[in-house]
Amino acid sequence: MLQAAIVGNVFTSPSSLSISTAISNVARLNGGGVLIFVLNYTGDVLNFGLATEEARNKGMQVECVVINDDCAISGTEMHTIAGRRGICGAVFMFKIAGALSSAGRVLSEIAIESRAVGCRLSTLGLCLAPCSVPGSGPLFTMDDNEMLLGVGIHGEAGTSSMQATSAPEAVRLLLASIIKNLVIRPGDNVCVLVNNLGSTTLLEMYIIVAEVKRQLEADYRIARLYVGTLMSSLDMRGVQISVLNVTGRDEWIQYLDIETEAFGWPGTKLSRINDKYPVLPINLSIDKNIELPEVEGMEIGESKSSVFRNCIVAVCNALIENEQKLNQLDSVGGDGDCGTTFRHMSKAVLNILPKLPFKHVSSCFFMMSQIAKIEMGGTSGALYSIMLLGASKTTTDWSGVWKNAIQLVQKYSGARLGHRTMFDALIPANEAYESKLAELDTDPEGWKEALKEAVAKAGEGCQNTINMIAKAGRASYVDPSKITDVDPGAFAVVVWLTAIYETLTELQSVT
Repeated sequence: MLQAAIVGNVFTSPSSLSISTAISNVARLNGGGVLIFVLNYTGDVLNFGLATEEARNKGMQVECVVINDDCAISGTEMHTIAGRRGICGAVFMFKIAGALSSAGRVLSEIAIESRAVGCRLSTLGLCLAPCSVPGSGPLFTMDDNEMLLGVGIHGEAGTSSMQATSAPEAVRLLLASIIKNLVIRPGDNVCVLVNNLGSTTLLEMYIIVAEVKRQLEADYRIARLYVGTLMSSLDMRGVQISVLNVTGRDEWIQYLDIETEAFGWPGTKLSRINDKYPVLPINLSIDKNIELPEVEGMEIGESKSSVFRNCIVAVCNALIENEQKLNQLDSVGGDGDCGTTFRHMSKAVLNILPKLPFKHVSSCFFMMSQIAKIEMGGTSGALYSIMLLGASKTTTDWSGVWKNAIQLVQKYSGARLGHRTMFDALIPANEAYESKLAELDTDPEGWKEALKEAVAKAGEGCQNTINMIAKAGRASYVDPSKITDVDPGAFAVVVWLTAIYETLTELQSVT
């Protein structure tokens, strides 16, 4: 099956640096290239995308397949631009691709076949109780008689709720949505996977399995039926059902049957030591040294570089002070670690402060981009790493720095105004700044009024997110009625932009 896996913190995307390390190691062991599977979550897509681009720039042969088998939100109901999530149906793809590789198929063929599997795959899940991140309480609350549909594998609260019902009815609801989202006809052959989300008992699991078998066999032929804890959401009490249409693709069934030493695959023999595959030395350490490329850009004098430094310090301190508030805002629609990721970034910047080249603006932003990539992780890490990389692009003024940052991050993020993200504070603030700056073009102190207007518009944009339905990120998969406060990403923008404004207005010598 898979040769390597890259993990981040609990429920958090790994950093692109960790991903790059794994790609390099696998590339050393495989002359035919590297196939990367990415479950469709915003942070994963951004970080894996960045690592893939960097690997290709280094001459590596890399293919990337994004998995989106979840049918929790589909058709006219799909308000999220993030698309369907990747959940436990991914295991079918891993197994078939691994067998194709063992059979000697080339990288491009395996990638094409993997995408074909994805087109014939549909998955949906439910839960009766939430999960708890180690050291913390439940991520969300549920009534004793409540059942959530459309739960993911990162502790998400689901897309809808209903009163708990019997096993036959619960299976009927899941299968109805799954079949609706498949290209399938009565009599077709299917392979089925019933996945334990963490703490569902064996008794409950096999009651579900029996119902799945009984209901599906009324219209379809089950070629293979698997059950196990293959992709959990920690200790969530729930299940996911995945159906793969294998009609006309008998070779897929053969690939599923091929023996694997991945001991978690249902029905396989346990891993055993043999000499067929020698253990090769690989490098698992991550190089955190930041090498400054030769970049051109704005250079500033001693006094202005001191002001720039003070602004960075103020931003870091403000984000650290707001860690708890940001985590609280993130706990309903995300995984409750937004503030913690910003604290990691801020602490790292403060620690490296003496080494930051404040006189050379582009180099300074480049270094902070690398720090975000190394220290933050998750969606915020990828977004801020890309945004700071954009800020490092060649420009001659601060207005250009801001515009370049927004343009680059929007190139890789599908989020736009009104999607309930950081852009709902960031873009109005930038537009207000540009407009006011143009209006006060002849006033040497015009930047103060422009920045004041920007802070006000950021605050308005952040407040407006209360009434928005999330269309990007993990919050887009959560029942909108459960999200009643501002978006954490937008609030973070208000925090750091306010810190910059307050610092600059306190320094009378700034021109």
